[in-house]
Amino acid sequence: MQCVSADAPEFHDKPHIVQREGGNIIVIKVRAKSHLDMTAEWFKDDKPLKASDRIKMVTKQDDKDKEGFQYLLEIHGPQKDDQAK
Repeated sequence: MQCVSADAPEFHDKPHIVQREGGNIIVIKVRAKSHLDMTAEWFKDDKPLKASDRIKMVTKQDDKDKEGFQYLLEIHGPQKDDQAK
């Protein structure tokens, strides 16, 4: 299958980073929509992240666009090693 620009998802804005619980949780949010099924994969230093007790990957319906989704990366108890290089 060949992917053309009409198949590309539409991103509503740039990734948004929010601190919760006094910085104990960092959330990176991306909003996107597409007429095709979408999945999100998060990377750090060009390597895919894996979910863990500290790293959560959440997909939910976008509350501002009923046809879109929010893709969230939650880092609980962020550490210095969590920063991208």
